[in-house]
Amino acid sequence: MRTAVSSHFERQLANQIIALSPPALIIDLDNTLIWEEDYFSSAAAEIELVFQSLVGRVSARALREELQQGYHSGNKKNLFQTALEKTRIDESRIDLILKIFRHHKMPVKLELRPWFQEAIPLLSAKMGILTNGSPTVQENKIQNLRELSLLSEIDIVYANNLKAKPHPIGVFHLAKKWSIPVKDIVFVGDSLVDRICADSAGCQFIPAIPGIVAHN
Repeated sequence: MRTAVSSHFERQLANQIIALSPPALIIDLDNTLIWEEDYFSSAAAEIELVFQSLVGRVSARALREELQQGYHSGNKKNLFQTALEKTRIDESRIDLILKIFRHHKMPVKLELRPWFQEAIPLLSAKMGILTNGSPTVQENKIQNLRELSLLSEIDIVYANNLKAKPHPIGVFHLAKKWSIPVKDIVFVGDSLVDRICADSAGCQFIPAIPGIVAHN
């Protein structure tokens, strides 16, 4: 996914949003505002380090490799459990993996994607992050941002606390809070789930990666 996004695409995306100058902007988190793989890879490295004293260096390295392979395959369902099974590590260790993943502190902080860094100083829009996933994990990703101060005025909605996308309730929640008509909101996302969410709500959708069709 990341390799398909060039610096030219980042500039185009920033320019498109700047040109629209919407009164409100809703942004997905993973692979839209940040690259999720940066957080995952860093957490996997900590998992390997912690597990070295529990199962040995070889098994710990194999666990990390299985986690990385599973992540990049796109099949994230039961990812941690599957990695433990394949490396023949006691499945009771899954609680430790989850703890590390939920609370990982990155030695090298997450970078905001260039399109956002370029566009945000030129926008006066209300802004919100609407993200699926574990609220604990998603909040921790945000706390690992290098440029966390840039998000100080941004409303964050953890969709799983309402109804996960593609249900549009998160969009409606932000629209009501801002007193802005949904039709005037621009939604930036990287997935079909995001596009369906925007379509269902009735706001404009802009894809944050190539290959996702933008429907109004």
